[in-house]
Amino acid sequence: MTTIGATWRCTAAGRGGPREIHAGYELSARRTSLLTDDEYVYFSSATTKSGEKAGIRRAKKTGGVTLLVPFEDSILRLALVGPYLYFLSTSSTLHRAPKAGGPAKRLPIQGSQIRAFVVDGDSIYWTDQGSNRVLRASLAGL
Repeated sequence: MTTIGATWRCTAAGRGGPREIHAGYELSARRTSLLTDDEYVYFSSATTKSGEKAGIRRAKKTGGVTLLVPFEDSILRLALVGPYLYFLSTSSTLHRAPKAGGPAKRLPIQGSQIRAFVVDGDSIYWTDQGSNRVLRASLAGL
């Protein structure tokens, strides 16, 4: 297992003891998302006590953390598809940013109370609690 703030990672076989990648970021059990690709672990975090900005961070699985996407609002959910990170903020807005780092772009989609989303290779789907609908948009137009 490996800890990233308050999050643990272990091998599929569960062998080996805990190994810390990095600690010290303000993580909230309700507002921290976590995902991985072949090389990195991506996670959302709040502003730290030392004043580091909130946003999406990336940690090499072998250690070391980089702030990729500074973002003032808390991030509820993350998805990684191709070269982009997609995320839902607590203000019920969906955003996209390059997984290599850079500014976030708010996605021009409908929904007053977005609560969940998923992204596949071609589309993004989301729930709008305000209208009790599941909606879809093509990624090509975003």
